[in-house]
Amino acid sequence: MSTHAHLAPELIPVLDKPIAERVALVKAHHWFGYPGADRILSRLERLMTTSQPSRVTGAFIGGESNNGKSHIARRLKQLHPPVEDEVSGIMRVPVLHVDMPASPDESRFYDEIFTELWQPFRAKDPVSQKSAELRTLLRNIGTNLLLVDEIQNVLGARDDRRRALLDALRFLSNKLGIAIVCIGTLDAMAAFAAIDSIINRFPPILLPAWALDSNFRRLLASFERVLPFPEASSLSKAKTAALIHSMSEGRIGEVRDLLVLVSEDALENSETAISYDRIESTAWVRPSERKRKVDEQKLKTRR
Repeated sequence: MSTHAHLAPELIPVLDKPIAERVALVKAHHWFGYPGADRILSRLERLMTTSQPSRVTGAFIGGESNNGKSHIARRLKQLHPPVEDEVSGIMRVPVLHVDMPASPDESRFYDEIFTELWQPFRAKDPVSQKSAELRTLLRNIGTNLLLVDEIQNVLGARDDRRRALLDALRFLSNKLGIAIVCIGTLDAMAAFAAIDSIINRFPPILLPAWALDSNFRRLLASFERVLPFPEASSLSKAKTAALIHSMSEGRIGEVRDLLVLVSEDALENSETAISYDRIESTAWVRPSERKRKVDEQKLKTRR
């Protein structure tokens, strides 16, 4: 039996690499399939491949911050990468993933898409011109699914700008016959749900936090397979899993960030595995406590 049965086979040679390379590997993004994400991916695949009706629908993927929403979007983009058309020589981009700008309006949103596609644009061009140029571009590159991340940023826009942005999404979807998927927080999902014309166009898909159950423990076992330690850390054992779940509050992005931090500390201290004590002693603030900690620090600074 292999003495490194806890590791993915391709990681065994990495054990002899310098610590810096092993740390870099820990920080790399890895995809771990799990039931919730697989269901959402299947639904997005159907949106891409199903013949669309005259009134195209999309979806709204909502969940807590750092709970894997954007990771799912990146995975779909990875499964459908840009490819060069052999006949025309044009690069086809079936899945386009963009962020809603932090201070959004319709013009800045179009600029974000042009930037993502490495297309030249003039920021001061009229919105109507940008819209027309964008529709032509998306038709030419064969985009059939647009993923708009950080959609909660529209909540901070003025009412008129917010309406214009939402109208622009509907217009793009209608004119191009493509599905648009919004990705954002639960607050944004609730705000969208309050508008009939929006909730019907973007039906919600909830990505909940993880329960402390067998699925969560399997997730931890998957993480352990890509952490380059020569000995098993047994992250999925009940006591350790409960600690990680408590510290991460069941959010997959927080699990990853916590394990990256712990792994980096363990590797730099020449440890052969991640121990329960190493996790417990890590300087870590639970997601729900962070705002309170920041507020407390502000009060101290003012004094």
